[in-house]
Amino acid sequence: MANIRKRGDSWQAKVQRKGMPVLYQTFAKKSDAAVWARQLEASIDRGETPDEVGPMATTTFGELIARCQAEVTVTKRSARQENYRMKRFLAHPMSKLHLKDLTTGVFAGYRT
Repeated sequence: MANIRKRGDSWQAKVQRKGMPVLYQTFAKKSDAAVWARQLEASIDRGETPDEVGPMATTTFGELIARCQAEVTVTKRSARQENYRMKRFLAHPMSKLHLKDLTTGVFAGYRT
């Protein structure tokens, strides 16, 4: 549901949908804010990901794990054990999924 409010001399539109980050945009006219909000809500309803959600739509789970392995795991005392677990994640098909496509069901499938 879109929320439009006056902020000083401009109008701010806020679109909030479950599973999506809250998106804001500021406009000079209230009508422009309403049009933007309706268009954004319609594209989300069609299953299209707005450009503002970029990293979630373009980064895979495997890329995230590899980055964590390279930047965070190496600093830990338990790096050897954690590297083993991360290699298991990377070998699983879910590592090819984009972050926006990860659900609890995907992780439940990995667990079983």
